[in-house]
Amino acid sequence: MAHQASRPAGSGRPRVAILILAHTNREQLLRLTAHLQPDFDVFVHLDKASPIRIEDFQIFHRATVFKKFRARWGSLAIVHAMLELLARASAAGPYDRYVFISGLDVPVMSNQKIAEYFFTHRDTDFVDIQRFVEGEKRRLTRLTRFHFFSRRTSAGAPAQLRGAASRLIDQTLHKAGVRRKNNYDFRWGSQWMDLTRATAESILRFVNSDRRFLRRFRFTFCPDEFVFQTAIHQHQNTSRKQAKPARFIDWDTGPEHPRVLRTEDFDRIIAGGMLFARKCDSRVDRALVDQLFALANAEAAGEVQAG
Repeated sequence: MAHQASRPAGSGRPRVAILILAHTNREQLLRLTAHLQPDFDVFVHLDKASPIRIEDFQIFHRATVFKKFRARWGSLAIVHAMLELLARASAAGPYDRYVFISGLDVPVMSNQKIAEYFFTHRDTDFVDIQRFVEGEKRRLTRLTRFHFFSRRTSAGAPAQLRGAASRLIDQTLHKAGVRRKNNYDFRWGSQWMDLTRATAESILRFVNSDRRFLRRFRFTFCPDEFVFQTAIHQHQNTSRKQAKPARFIDWDTGPEHPRVLRTEDFDRIIAGGMLFARKCDSRVDRALVDQLFALANAEAAGEVQAG
């Protein structure tokens, strides 16, 4: 069962679909949905194993929420969940912009400024597409070798055992000369992206027309970092602009990778001028989450007064 989004008539602003992958922190996810849905249609995929209920979202008139895949970290199910979000939003739309975020992302700007940003850059896909260069051979092995188990499906000894088994099988097959075909011109990058309508529709057409494509990513480690970039590159419209997604993400300072942002990161986040901060968890630092939502709400209030 899914609560279906309503689609009020547009007012000249871009029609934006926010596509959320979520599995944890019910309170923050509901807060995020409540913040976004006055101005955007929101589509949420809840991990099938998540305790969060679809019924929790019935108060939101512009939210479509469903559970379909058990999207373990590093698994192909994450890609299936993302494609399902994209397909459902496209069928409900079409929209001018499709924005992928997680349930632990928090907007840094008001909804109005986010919409203005996409209106200003209406022909730009904000997507990270990178070639494999000499220093990326280790990343390429995620595609060229077999990975039969997600390496971090859960905490503790079972996950470590699965990871060890996966590496052992991988090494054994590689030594035996077993290689996976490089039958596509692979690219890689972040799964968090903001796609134009043309690109979103192109991805769905390509995946539906080439049934071998998704099958190629079975037994691939973290395929969500490859599938969309490779699909876009396969049928890239050279007249379409591309830029990096406007996300504040800290991969460097730890202790987590990416870092769970904290109050001491607030000034860096604001100075970054990004649309969303990833990732924020109220169970780690509620004060930062409160600060960021308060900032976005204050901007929105100022815009209403100015209008």
